[in-house]
Amino acid sequence: MRDWGRPVKIEETFEDVKRENDRLEKEIWLEIAEIRNIKLD
Repeated sequence: MRDWGRPVKIEETFEDVKRENDRLEKEIWLEIAEIRNIKLD
């Protein structure tokens, strides 16, 4: 499909935003858990 040089507008739904937020939140919690597991000598 050609857009003939025009910008393509992609609309996000509420569900798209919620899914992305949930994914980011899970990723952040995993990072926090990883930091807690670091042992300092």
